[in-house]
Amino acid sequence: MGATFARTVSTIGIVSAGLIHSGQAQTLAVAGLEPGRNALAAPCATSVVVRFQQALHTGLATQQALHVFGGVASGKKAGTGVVSGSTLSFKPSTSFSPGETVGITLTTAAQSSTGGALARPQVFQFTTATGHGPGTFSGNQEVLLPSAPHNVVMGDVDSDGDLDLLTANPSANTVSVRLNDGRGVFSGNQTVAVGNQPDQVVLADVDSDGDLDLLTANYGVRLPLPGSVSVRLNDGKGHFSAGSDVAVSANLTRLTTGDLDGDGDLDLVAASNSSTNGTLTVHLNDGQGHFNAGTVVGGPANDVVLGDVDADGDLDLLVTRADVVTIRLNNGKASFPVVQTATVGGVATTLVLGDLDNDGDLDLLTSNNSSDFNGTVSVRLNDGFGSFSGTQEVIVGAGPSLKLGDIDGDGDLDLVTANYGAGTGNTVSVRLNNGLGSFSGAQEVAVGTGAVGAALGDLDGDGDLDLATAISGSSAISVRFNQHLPAPTLLSAGPKAAAPVGGSISLKGTYFTPTSTVTFGGVTATQVIVVSATQLTAVVPAGATTGVVRVANAAGVSNEMPFVVSLTVSPTAPARNALATTLTTPVVLAFNQSLSQALATQTALKVFSQQAGGVKTGTANVGGSTLTFAPTTKFRAGETVFATLTAAAQSTTNTPATPQVFQFTTATIPSPGVFSGRTEVTLGTNVTAQTVGDVDGDGDLDLLVAEGANNAVSVRLNDGTGHFAGSQRVAVGDYPNSVVLGDVDGDGDLDLLTTNYASGTVSVCLNNGAGTFSSTGQAVYVKDNLTAIALGDVDGDADLDLLVANGASANVTSTVSVLLNDGRGFFSRKQDVAVGNYPASLAVGDIDADGDLDLLVGNQVSNSVSVRFNDGLGLFSGTQELAENVPYRVQLSDVDGDGDLDLLTANIQEGHVHVRLNTGGGNFDEGQVVAVGAYPNSLVLGDIDGDGDLDLLTASNSMSTVSVRLNDSHGVFNGTQEVSVSYAAQNLALADLDGNGTLDVVAASYEGKTVSVRLNQRKEQILGTATTTALASQVSLYPNPAHASVRLLIPASFARQGVHVRVLNPLGQLVSEQNWTAQQAASSPELTLTALAPGAYSICLGTTQGMLVKRLIVE
Repeated sequence: MGATFARTVSTIGIVSAGLIHSGQAQTLAVAGLEPGRNALAAPCATSVVVRFQQALHTGLATQQALHVFGGVASGKKAGTGVVSGSTLSFKPSTSFSPGETVGITLTTAAQSSTGGALARPQVFQFTTATGHGPGTFSGNQEVLLPSAPHNVVMGDVDSDGDLDLLTANPSANTVSVRLNDGRGVFSGNQTVAVGNQPDQVVLADVDSDGDLDLLTANYGVRLPLPGSVSVRLNDGKGHFSAGSDVAVSANLTRLTTGDLDGDGDLDLVAASNSSTNGTLTVHLNDGQGHFNAGTVVGGPANDVVLGDVDADGDLDLLVTRADVVTIRLNNGKASFPVVQTATVGGVATTLVLGDLDNDGDLDLLTSNNSSDFNGTVSVRLNDGFGSFSGTQEVIVGAGPSLKLGDIDGDGDLDLVTANYGAGTGNTVSVRLNNGLGSFSGAQEVAVGTGAVGAALGDLDGDGDLDLATAISGSSAISVRFNQHLPAPTLLSAGPKAAAPVGGSISLKGTYFTPTSTVTFGGVTATQVIVVSATQLTAVVPAGATTGVVRVANAAGVSNEMPFVVSLTVSPTAPARNALATTLTTPVVLAFNQSLSQALATQTALKVFSQQAGGVKTGTANVGGSTLTFAPTTKFRAGETVFATLTAAAQSTTNTPATPQVFQFTTATIPSPGVFSGRTEVTLGTNVTAQTVGDVDGDGDLDLLVAEGANNAVSVRLNDGTGHFAGSQRVAVGDYPNSVVLGDVDGDGDLDLLTTNYASGTVSVCLNNGAGTFSSTGQAVYVKDNLTAIALGDVDGDADLDLLVANGASANVTSTVSVLLNDGRGFFSRKQDVAVGNYPASLAVGDIDADGDLDLLVGNQVSNSVSVRFNDGLGLFSGTQELAENVPYRVQLSDVDGDGDLDLLTANIQEGHVHVRLNTGGGNFDEGQVVAVGAYPNSLVLGDIDGDGDLDLLTASNSMSTVSVRLNDSHGVFNGTQEVSVSYAAQNLALADLDGNGTLDVVAASYEGKTVSVRLNQRKEQILGTATTTALASQVSLYPNPAHASVRLLIPASFARQGVHVRVLNPLGQLVSEQNWTAQQAASSPELTLTALAPGAYSICLGTTQGMLVKRLIVE
């Protein structure tokens, strides 16, 4: 299936159809339908169930209020109506046919237990499921006819359980009936006399006796002779009476039936295409198959269909004329006062309705003859209220006649066209639906010459839809059978044919169906999602062991592929995407099995600092089922740290781990989040990009600035207080426009990479550890017009790979190039990922929590964010595009503290940041719009006030300010602070530049040729004034003196933004520190003292009110 959707029947949508009226509590109201309105793939043996909001009367009238009409298997269904509480159900005596559309009327005869009735009838439909198959047709059966046919229909006219064929034969004024033997072999020579020049035959149970009657649209000869509709009633055995004829306009070409007035029988609509006096007429049924003289409701039309397009519980009327579809909305009384139109892509000849995108409403398609005599099908999607839009035009054969049906059994409606036009008059075009209403494929089924109409149905009783085509050239019906489904084949299992119990694996192959099963070592998976006939995902079930994986469908079992049930692992401290972790935190992973003590397991965890030291050195320890890495040096305040667990980690039984990549963010000191100072770093040339990091290993963060015009990056070293000096220039490629730092050669320092717009290359300059850079000598040519760069371990091998956005030109296809690192800083191309038009920025992060880094790209021209998911091997796929108006910057961070990564975009044209919260699995809601300065062109996130959540800052393209908006910890941003900078900035960074534990801001200006540095002002005053003495006295340490631990009592007013705790020894040296959230600080937190020697210590508390120092004695 092209896509998988969960469907919920909207009780609001049903009730809104006029079933509840204010002040009329006794009115009976529908609460739900099963199958749902316009449902696809309903079981053939389904009952029809209507749920009400009130208990029902149990009388016969209510039991018989449901009228169910089959489309091909029979007419009005016999069965049993049952009332139970507030539910009315109808169980048919016989099953529906695969793929048939069933019409239901709930009449006003239904009553509540208090006598309340429906305000108006309800008419709805559903379509039954078909068997799974490839959707390809074969065979060469030709059923001969006495004269050339004009269309063909299928239906069980002799009540023997199989579908027979009927054709309208205009030159003979007859309908030919050919009976099925149950195997799809047709015989007989019955003809039924009808009116003059029958152009179309329709089957419908117009006398409600349970069999399918025959109606024809008779063209007539020429004016002034009228056209007519011939009604021939079935005796239940396939014999049709002389019946009656209904007079209509001349040149009658199309008719259709449906319950227009909700009285439980099928009415008639007839359409004439005469340009002089053609009409559209509605003829109501008396229940016995007799139709009134009719009411004219419109002018000439080429085709007519009925369907509830506005979901109000009645059948609306749609007609085609030229390139326009006219929609006439029913008021429930077979009157059509509201008229609207939709434009299609040519002269529309046939019109069909069906739920193409699985959203519960009826969409429309027309087959068209275009001006160049090629055939197309126009697809127009419904908004749920009867308004249609879209521009999709599907190429088919010339002179097409259109039908819908689920020919591959994947739960969506595919299309076929019989092609009559020159050059293609002996084919039927087949185009498959992807589940979202988009059609593709190029299958052309060979049939006889002059294909004038097609029908779909299960002719051979195998559960899938077969094809019958009326052939005018040879006076025959071409019958082609849907091929049987083969057993599946397995081609690949990923990622790396390994996953832990509870983990997902992607399988690729052929002939997967929605009911396919997957087994791992003989254990059946209970969670399987079939993405398409060639791809599915399955969750490794409990009890599965290393061995083989297989897929089965109804036809058989696939070949086997080796599969490893790997170790289950999860980051426990810090947790995945954790915020406000301590700067000295160890990284701890917990497994579901005891670990090997081998060196390979001990060194399988690599931790990457983005600001200082690159790949962290430290001590690894294996203890039972836990792997711990304690870094030698602490992390930087507020930095985002990435870690990779490689497959080198193994259990004591040699079961490998599945690679995991995860991240966390370190804490900052509580502060007001107010910026001051006016340090300006002048470059003397236009600044195109900048970044910060400790490149010389002295413990403070340095500044690196791309100078586009000079083909260089300037390195400015920090003196530790946020002041920068130096004159080193690193030569790079032509016009560097983005710069990033990362330890690409794994030697423990930060290397330098730039994208070079003019040369289409990436410069890789390795650090010698002291801040001096040299080129690797590798010319990393990517593509022309590079726009953005990111580093991340996308293949889980513990080195940083390279991702580059390119295509900022009408002449260059927009992609993101993925280049994999060999561990030494040399890169090779892995994939070019197709994204939206003109990608301006990109971000990597694990948005679906599967342990690998996914890719999101902001596309300026196509106004979208491309979402591409990683398979764990560094291969990205997907087509999801999130609508955003000129998304100039994208960022991924957990802004609501729920453990997953949310998406923020700076929308430069609208002057705001769009916050989309992750709802799980990499899906994002519509979220909040945050107003910021005009034309935001840069966006950064960081905990600037030290309260444990991530705040946002943006630069303005037209103002000399940086907008600061504080997070309320739930992903809602407020505030109006605007930080003055010297010039309008194009690039921002957040980092602790002066070493005080708070995040400072760096703003680079292209026009100003400067970088503005603004320091975050931490409150350092000691409490104890008259206004704070009382509060300070409420902070207590107990016990004091203490031994192994001490508890702190802190008033809530001190801890609104959390508390930063530092322990200083008698020499004033820092011996430990940690951050507590407001919630932790309010719960009498405990400090562990076991590592401290006896003596006097100072406990320094950074609080909302300022710095408070308490004396502690350790015994």
